[in-house]
Amino acid sequence: MPLPEGGPHVQWPPLEHTHLYRRYEEHSAWYGGDPNQLSDFYVYGYGRSHRLGDAPGSGAGIGGPGAQVMPTHVSLWRLNFDRFWARAVTAPWRRLMVHVPLPADIATTSADLLFSDPIQVLITGAHEPTSAPGAIAIQDRIDELVYSESIRATLVEAAETAAALGGVYLRVTWDRDVEPEHPLLTKVDADSAVPEFKWGRLSAVTFWRVVNVSSDTKGVWRHLERHEPGYILHGLYEGTAAELGFPRPLSLMGPDWTITDQEPDASVIETGVQWLTAVYIPNMRPNRVWRGSSMGRSDYDGVEALFDALDECWTSWMRDLRLGRARIMVPQEYLDAQAKGRGAVMDLDQEVFETLPMAVSRDENGITPSQFQIRAAEHLATASALLDRIVAAAGYSASTFGLEEVQRGVTATEIISREKRSIITRDKKISYWRRPLAEILRTFLAVDAAQDFANHGTTLPDLRWPSAVQEDPGKMSATVVTLRQAMAASTETLVKMVHEDWTQEEVDAEVNRIMDDQMRLNVKPGGPIQGGDGQGTAPGTFKNGKEAMPAGSTQGGAQ
Repeated sequence: MPLPEGGPHVQWPPLEHTHLYRRYEEHSAWYGGDPNQLSDFYVYGYGRSHRLGDAPGSGAGIGGPGAQVMPTHVSLWRLNFDRFWARAVTAPWRRLMVHVPLPADIATTSADLLFSDPIQVLITGAHEPTSAPGAIAIQDRIDELVYSESIRATLVEAAETAAALGGVYLRVTWDRDVEPEHPLLTKVDADSAVPEFKWGRLSAVTFWRVVNVSSDTKGVWRHLERHEPGYILHGLYEGTAAELGFPRPLSLMGPDWTITDQEPDASVIETGVQWLTAVYIPNMRPNRVWRGSSMGRSDYDGVEALFDALDECWTSWMRDLRLGRARIMVPQEYLDAQAKGRGAVMDLDQEVFETLPMAVSRDENGITPSQFQIRAAEHLATASALLDRIVAAAGYSASTFGLEEVQRGVTATEIISREKRSIITRDKKISYWRRPLAEILRTFLAVDAAQDFANHGTTLPDLRWPSAVQEDPGKMSATVVTLRQAMAASTETLVKMVHEDWTQEEVDAEVNRIMDDQMRLNVKPGGPIQGGDGQGTAPGTFKNGKEAMPAGSTQGGAQ
């Protein structure tokens, strides 16, 4: 399917995606945390998430700076008039409103749970005792690419915006002027894409970005980048804030996102691979608002009203602080007159006052203190209840956000029990990330070879996430020593306990190294250093998870 033909009445984003983009605008406003953006959306019906040139360049050599363009003005006030942020119409009142950045914290926490520790990208066959040379070459190349391309940083960014908007796209592009050694793996936010799904899988996608806006904001230039299996198509359109407009030559778009007279780039690029050079990763499914949709669900779905209530509670608390400031009111006679036209003041540090001829009772000094009550306890209880409800509705444990008292010296089992809800959410998100991420890394390898960056094969990698909870090293060491001294676990079992994420080949190699060390020290497993009489001979090496018996011994232990 080619790029759209354009025209004077072609809406962009397409009409059938209007409901998605309305939700993207709302969640983008909460994620950004800008009070002006929040009030703009709930009063007027739009935010400011449509940025100029917010997506990185593609293989055709496209990139650019940032700016903004506003979408069509659509009022939603009648639907949101009861919202706290819908009341921020006047500028003085808006300045006093406080936003609690909990939505951004939720998105950041989601990304940290997924990618705070690097994942393992393993090639099948590269770690076996009889590894195939081709598999080893692929493993070496993917290790080099993951390190040099900073894929981990890209994944952290993608996971954060996916939690806020409900999903994210990863794409493979290349630009030898920017990076001559390998392709590029970039992320595209959900509000900059028009996807097409088939049986719940992404079959094609059109990424778009605003590349230039006329000074009167009537002319909006958009760049469309369509990914299909085997091809990437580019198009430039001149329209308005709501309409796509007519196609224009790519020669009008320079590398700095400005309108120039450079030579045109190719509008159709052959990728040289059979797979789609982009994947969609949903944050969570199903989508509760649009059941049956292939789009993911945001962590903010159904929590928007609670976000709004939390901001109202915090704003009320801050208002109490302002009104509760201690003030005193004194008679005018207590004030010292300044120069003409400068009013009068009172020295609060003055210790002696002269008797003044004024009608004041003998029992009164004429000074009246004024201080309103600050309802700190009530506001704290309300805010805490809202925080707990928001975090639970988003799928996390309160302790993940520090809302519970953290005790020292707790075990991994106790941490898992306390963090159970967050760990369950993490595991569910990993299940949505695993397959698309493996597929885009396979495409990354395929483009790397097809575009002559390197010569190697292509295969689907195996992705492994580290454990969510790491046992305390001191307690783990004490447990291993106790089990070893009690002869209650083999060396292989102990190595697996310490390194839960290792493959069997890695475990066997580590056991062999331990046995070699014991042989050099002439130590019996679990025993003290022996003399040089040869009585402390250690068992043999490990292979395929099985321990070789010492020379001269039998299975039953008879000599």
